[in-house]
Amino acid sequence: MSVEDLLLGRGTFVADVAHPGALHAVFVRAPLAHARIRGIDTADALGAPGVAAVLTAANLGPVAPLVSPVSVGGAGNRLAAIGRPILCADTVRHVGDPVAVVLAASEAEALDAAELVAVDYEMLPAVASVTAGPASADRSGDAEIDPLAPGNVALAFASGPPGRTDAAFAAAHRIARIRLDQSRVAPTPLETRGAVVSHDPATDRLTLELPTQGAAAVAAAIAASLGRDPASVRVITRDVGGSFGMKIYPYPEHVALAVAAIATGRTVRWIASRAE
Repeated sequence: MSVEDLLLGRGTFVADVAHPGALHAVFVRAPLAHARIRGIDTADALGAPGVAAVLTAANLGPVAPLVSPVSVGGAGNRLAAIGRPILCADTVRHVGDPVAVVLAASEAEALDAAELVAVDYEMLPAVASVTAGPASADRSGDAEIDPLAPGNVALAFASGPPGRTDAAFAAAHRIARIRLDQSRVAPTPLETRGAVVSHDPATDRLTLELPTQGAAAVAAAIAASLGRDPASVRVITRDVGGSFGMKIYPYPEHVALAVAAIATGRTVRWIASRAE
């Protein structure tokens, strides 16, 4: 596909993939930064026009959280390998955490039904600092967001022989100290995330059409989360409307849609809104 083709609208992005009869998915997302889920009532949503299913964590079965593997070299370095739940069961840890997915005959019907999913939240203390680093993330009294990351430290990293480093500082004529605050980064490509997911019961093969930067790695992560043979998960990537790194990774929505396609026996389609 040439640049000219893309500029003239001849590209094929995930939103252009046509699957007549597909169910449209809308995710119900947490409005709170940190909260305990006391209950989810889906009865009204299930009774809404056009709705085929409403899935919560209770409906997912044996699905493992997604963990993005990151290697951290060096002795004493620690990375908190926190898995991302596919749909939150007990706790939400950021605004927008997915707690349910509604599947309906049209996107409008799915959006309307999603408004009917009632989630009972118990608000918990949150960390709202916009900077990172020990001075902000590991402050005494801050809420601990996940027990797998004590003190809210996601990564502890050091490089070089400690003894030689200490000796160099001890012998230094002057020592300069600098603190760097890393701002949060939110990539916003023109094309939002999305997926079209189908399941072939005859071959037990899942096919996911996604805008990704690494189809093989995403397929492997989805297969691992579902406990499936990697050969049974295929990821197809056509044109991608921007990414800036955010589409390298698998996301909980990908796995939730795969479960939905298997459960309903229908192709499932989701195009994230700009707000998402």
